[in-house]
Amino acid sequence: MKSLHYLATFTEEPEGGFTVTFADLPGCISYGETWEEAVEMAEDALAHWLADEKDVPEPSTFAQVRKGLEAGQHLVPVPVNPKLVAGYSKTVRVNISLPSNQLEQIDEKAKKQGLNRSEFLAKAALEYEVGA
Repeated sequence: MKSLHYLATFTEEPEGGFTVTFADLPGCISYGETWEEAVEMAEDALAHWLADEKDVPEPSTFAQVRKGLEAGQHLVPVPVNPKLVAGYSKTVRVNISLPSNQLEQIDEKAKKQGLNRSEFLAKAALEYEVGA
């Protein structure tokens, strides 16, 4: 499967840190005190934006975005993390049927991990890459 990414513009701020914007994603903005933090925050902002959006645009190419770069700006490909996107997706209540002994095992394992039943099942689905 091809890795999907969006190009982000990292702008060095005079007072320090980096503001991050995505040309293809209106309102998707982030900030980091350091380059590493800015990258991490950009990945998080991208996932949050994509989870909320129904009409996701195709990513622009490097050639399309680099035209508008100014001094102190850097173009960085930010990968889409499907697990992070899923974590921001809207939750929906469902009713499922499971054998009682299986449900007991789920609840026991969830408790050991400090999770509730729903959190445990969602985490298990992500580990099996359901919806990725």
